Amino acid sequence: MITIIVVVAVAVQGSGGHGSSLPLGGPGPASVLSPGDGGTAGSGDGRVRVARAAPFTPAATAVSVAAGLPLSSQISQLFLIGLDGTSSSSPDVAAFASIDWGGAVLGREDFISDSQIGSLAGDITALAKNAGNVPPLIAAPQEGGPDTAFTDLPPEGEATIGVSGNSELARAQAQLAGKQLLALGVNMTFAPLADVDVLGGALSGRLFSTNPAAVARFASAAVSGYAAAGMISAAGHFPGAGAASADPDEMTATVGGSLKALEQRDLVPFAAIAANAPVIMMSNATYAAFDGVTPAGLLPQAVGLLRDRYGFQGVVMTDDLDAALLATGGTAGEAAVSAIQAGDDLLYITGSPAEQLSAYHAVLSAVQSGRIPRARIRDALLRVLSLKARYGLLAGS
Repeated sequence: MITIIVVVAVAVQGSGGHGSSLPLGGPGPASVLSPGDGGTAGSGDGRVRVARAAPFTPAATAVSVAAGLPLSSQISQLFLIGLDGTSSSSPDVAAFASIDWGGAVLGREDFISDSQIGSLAGDITALAKNAGNVPPLIAAPQEGGPDTAFTDLPPEGEATIGVSGNSELARAQAQLAGKQLLALGVNMTFAPLADVDVLGGALSGRLFSTNPAAVARFASAAVSGYAAAGMISAAGHFPGAGAASADPDEMTATVGGSLKALEQRDLVPFAAIAANAPVIMMSNATYAAFDGVTPAGLLPQAVGLLRDRYGFQGVVMTDDLDAALLATGGTAGEAAVSAIQAGDDLLYITGSPAEQLSAYHAVLSAVQSGRIPRARIRDALLRVLSLKARYGLLAGS
């Protein structure tokens, strides 16, 4: 029997490198783990210790940048767009010269070699800079193992690390991966996966362990390693997709069981990392514990659980909204609006440039009509910009 000890401790946020203490209106402002911050990597004795995060104050640079952005850029900053192409000549890459996108996601389809991916990341950043836009996040789904974006780069797959039984290996691999990705111009990774494995499950072979406490230790160690390297990590997939009936990125997927069952298993790793993860990615699966039909990333109850029950004070992001349409049957615009209304701060969407623009315009229209309060946009924007500031992406941060 595994004993899980939860220790709640309110951390005191220092001023050095963490921005101002300016108050922020709106729901649940969040603090973001900065590079080099300690974090809770778990103990080696089978127990999981959880620290409560300090309340959020936006970085001073984020407040300054936000004040100078028109509404159109405030909203586009909330989008991470997938790319289709290997050079700056592709339309969605070239769009960074005209649209102030929050960032780009580089996948396997964009990869030819390390030098090429470094050039592509540099081109995106240069296009944004030359247009006077906010420096973008450059993200990659680099979890390790067979589903990783750049197969010749670390980390090792989570299953391989988990078999070792050594959570320090997860930290070392994450730090190594962070350093190598940063050298290529990638500043954000969709890792670690904090889902608890189910033997024979849709995600089996990609996850650390079938043991919730072990996953908590490994995921905590990985988050700490990425932070030490200065890499933004986005841990997924809240509230846990290890038991999903299928891969939510490929088809409609459901997770059964009550909320109590989730708390005893799938949510254990997220309780462990909630204080220290800079970004947590929501799941595209549907959950019997909620309404059973809506992807978790589009449900206020699911985002509220992360914020209120687990005290997460970082950036909440969606999984790919294009994949969420498999469950909703709606449009990308409808999914994007629902995600913002649910409390997500950062919207990840692949699909065509036209679909990405449709999602952006749907959110813009919803704000202009009052369906989405401007306070909700400001809150999300300051979270995203503070993340960028605390990881050195904004001038003066």
